[in-house]
Amino acid sequence: MKIDFNQLKCDISLVDFLLNDGWRFAPGTSPAAPKLTDGSRTFVIKKNTAGQYTYWDVHSSDVRGKTIIDYLQEKITRESGSSPSIYQVGSILQKYLSDGIIVSSSQSQYKVQSSSLDPSFLLSLMRELKPYTGDFLQRRGISRDTLDSHVFRDVFTTREYYHNGIKFTNTCVRLISDQGFQGISQRSYKPDGSSYKGIMGNKYGSIAVSKIDKTRPINHIYIGESILDCAAHFDIHRLTDPSLSQDNILYISTEGNITTGQMELIKKVTEHYQIENIEKQVTYIFDNDSAGYRYAIKLNNFLLGKEFEAIDSLSDESLKSIISQLPNKQLAKLSDWNDDLMAMRREQSCSKCGDNTLLVP
Repeated sequence: MKIDFNQLKCDISLVDFLLNDGWRFAPGTSPAAPKLTDGSRTFVIKKNTAGQYTYWDVHSSDVRGKTIIDYLQEKITRESGSSPSIYQVGSILQKYLSDGIIVSSSQSQYKVQSSSLDPSFLLSLMRELKPYTGDFLQRRGISRDTLDSHVFRDVFTTREYYHNGIKFTNTCVRLISDQGFQGISQRSYKPDGSSYKGIMGNKYGSIAVSKIDKTRPINHIYIGESILDCAAHFDIHRLTDPSLSQDNILYISTEGNITTGQMELIKKVTEHYQIENIEKQVTYIFDNDSAGYRYAIKLNNFLLGKEFEAIDSLSDESLKSIISQLPNKQLAKLSDWNDDLMAMRREQSCSKCGDNTLLVP
């Protein structure tokens, strides 16, 4: 039986499915973006640009833009201890839908709206983005040489806005898809010194990217989960790796957990720029932790056309074993590349000044 996974993600009402599975509406729910809880988790339901139902855990940055396929696969794994294949999950949902056991989107009373921003709001948001100013990136160790390089020039922007009479200044990067500008990923420091980051717009099917020379073919693509880590990776390696300064390279960031929509878009990018050898022309620079290992393994399997494994159920040790065998990955020494850069800056500061001056962590 042929399974149309995309159609299942559109045709099955995820709101009704969760309600039938024991979930209930949570405070702050709305018809356009229902919020549900099972007592320990809280999901917001949105539709992505493909019209698919997705869920976003308000308490976990690792659960963003997942679909009913992910939910049922994780539920079966948790309850049975055995991980079903994507095809097995799709077959179950297809039978449920055909037999009328679950509510279809056309029958549902809950009309979930898209997570994408209104075109007029996107236009207004784009106009708010100004050339980068301030010291946020410098406080994170990013050098002026990197910001002025052909790879990261004009990638970062500044957005100023007022809320309750208070002026806020955020450092932003654009989120783009094959349909153009989709929103922003923004960061700043709060008055108490802690950091803030958030996303406005459709993250599910969009990515943040560096600059390229469009007159030349792309030599190499580096993919990470933060554009800040991408800039840090470039900053660390640009002086020792001549290819970073000479070749036409592209950095791609998923700005957090990787979604199926982002993997599909990245695959389009590799095909558009005729990246024929994934292992030699694509390098994963995700965080040096279990989540980062999962993102790299998932994306690598997807780009190579391998069957999707039940990676989320693997132990940390299993993930480490698999990632150690992945030839086209680079792992930071610390938790991520920005942490490595900050450590390098501290060492440089100590060696020059002979003291223990630290950058803001």
